[in-house]
Amino acid sequence: FPDIFQRTADVENGSRDGCKPNEEGAKWTPPTLSQVADRLQTGQLEVICLVEGIEPTTSMTVQARQSYTCDDVVFNAAFQRCVARAQDGICEFNFDAFHELMELPNDCGLVVQGMA
Repeated sequence: FPDIFQRTADVENGSRDGCKPNEEGAKWTPPTLSQVADRLQTGQLEVICLVEGIEPTTSMTVQARQSYTCDDVVFNAAFQRCVARAQDGICEFNFDAFHELMELPNDCGLVVQGMA
């Protein structure tokens, strides 16, 4: 079985040993984007997102569920800014830009945190 991803914060806080399970004293390094993509693809893994909130008018609970496979994930990209403040101070939402992605440079300092 592949090694279980560890969150960087856990290693830094000392709640993890900071090395791979089978290597004595080895320094743990976060996975690369290609390693994450390979793991999602070969493991046939799925990310499930659950969002829950309360609708303020009726005080009813609202839930949304969505699942994502490796085919749905875009690496080295970020969402376009879709909210801006107008000159009069009111926030404007650009629905056309909501699903738009922008490519990130490879040297943007993006850090992949492992999953525990």
